[in-house]
Amino acid sequence: MAFSTYLANDSLDTGFATAYMALFTDNPTAAGAGTEASGGSYARQLMSFAAAASGSTSTDAAITFTVNAATYTHYAIFDAVSGGNMLEYGKLNDDAGIEVSVADTDIDFASGDVTLNVTTSL
Repeated sequence: MAFSTYLANDSLDTGFATAYMALFTDNPTAAGAGTEASGGSYARQLMSFAAAASGSTSTDAAITFTVNAATYTHYAIFDAVSGGNMLEYGKLNDDAGIEVSVADTDIDFASGDVTLNVTTSL
C-alpha cells in the first residue's frame, strides 16, 4: 500500500502535531515496551516539525535532553509527555549508541536532525 502525497503530508502534519521524543537504552517494541531513559533531569522533549512536503518532514527546532550516565541506542516518538501512545520508533543513527558517562549531560539534536517519511509509491 502506498499513500498519496496529499495523505502522506496530511498524516505527518496532523499525526505529529503534538509529539514528544523519548530516548531508550534498548529497542522498544511496536507495542511501546522498552527501557526508556529515566532519573535525574530526564524528560521527553517536545518536537516541532516543518510542514510536510513530498511525504517527508523534519524537525524545525533543536531538541535537547539532559540525561543520566547510560548508553542510549533507540528513540521513540509519543503523543504525550508521559504515558501516551507511541507513534514511531527506531534506532539512533550511531551504531554504537550514544554513551554518556556523567549524569546531567546534554544530548542535542540540531534542527533538521530528525526526519519522518511516509511511502508515497510502491
